[in-house]
Amino acid sequence: MLLDFKNVLKKTDYDYLEASLTDAVRNRLKEKFVYREIEKSEWQAVAKQNFVMEEDLYTFTAAMNLGINAQPDVAIFGGFFIESKRGSSQQEIRTRVRILDLNERKEIADFEMKSVVDASIFETVEKIADRIANEAAAVLPGKEAWAKGEALDTTRKLNQLSLRGSLAPSPVGSQARTVSTGSQHGASDLRNIFSVMADFQHFGIYSESLGFFVSVGIRNSSDNFTFAQDGSPVPVSLLGLSTTAGFTWRQPLNNQLYAQPFFGGGMNYDMLKFAYNSNSVAVASTNGQALNQSELSMITSTAVGGIRLGYMVTRWLYIEIGSSYGLQFYRSGFGHLLSFDIGMGFKI
Repeated sequence: MLLDFKNVLKKTDYDYLEASLTDAVRNRLKEKFVYREIEKSEWQAVAKQNFVMEEDLYTFTAAMNLGINAQPDVAIFGGFFIESKRGSSQQEIRTRVRILDLNERKEIADFEMKSVVDASIFETVEKIADRIANEAAAVLPGKEAWAKGEALDTTRKLNQLSLRGSLAPSPVGSQARTVSTGSQHGASDLRNIFSVMADFQHFGIYSESLGFFVSVGIRNSSDNFTFAQDGSPVPVSLLGLSTTAGFTWRQPLNNQLYAQPFFGGGMNYDMLKFAYNSNSVAVASTNGQALNQSELSMITSTAVGGIRLGYMVTRWLYIEIGSSYGLQFYRSGFGHLLSFDIGMGFKI
């Protein structure tokens, strides 16, 4: 993202240098590097939406704020001052230039160049453009290296760590909620299963939108099943651990909103505890394990798919809501869970 260089002191006789310097830098960058520039109309719209004043875009704070919201990889900006040379009536141009690597959150360059304002002013402009191009080589792929296949991979990478809370409010499909001799039960038979999850996501597999995720979580629930003989309640509690891995695609909807479908698979370890009270009944798990005690543990595989909607609060902070459908595989059949989640993600 190349921002217009600003005539900081607003000396109107030198307004023409704003366009001259910006165009000279753009031309030099196009000569040497392979990149896609965010159009001026695009970053102007983002600046307006986020109340960033264009006249302030020579400052670090304003340029960084715009960069966070416009999401370029690199921002080049600066301004020039026309002042009387100390001890002389001759005018001097002092130009300050800064280059930000927004992916790495660091400043690549911050330098000043001085020159007298005379007939050689356009030579000075070209020298400034050359210096900027030399500094930008640290983050932009050169044309020659690109042609030889030697350029670094410029696909934007993103690592995100997220924390989520999830609720599966009611069972889906046919569920075993009646306790009787030989009845079989699994975690997906319970209502209001609450989960807390942490996941890691990496984007930049061939495309900046394609990524993979790894998730771990803990879930619990308390519910009442029904005793078949007399209809009395049988309190049941769940405590489980889950691990999931899979692939995801992040599709931007605008500068801050995105949709993200995902699918994957994993394993669950669940422990069900039945409070039989004075009832005497045999219970079996959904994988066929016969039970004559109040606790049942099981390991099951699962497949999951869903979609999330995300909002980018800042370049490094995200809020996401979503829903997912999980299919658990038991020896005696399948368990179904429809969950809804909300969470917060952090770029790392």
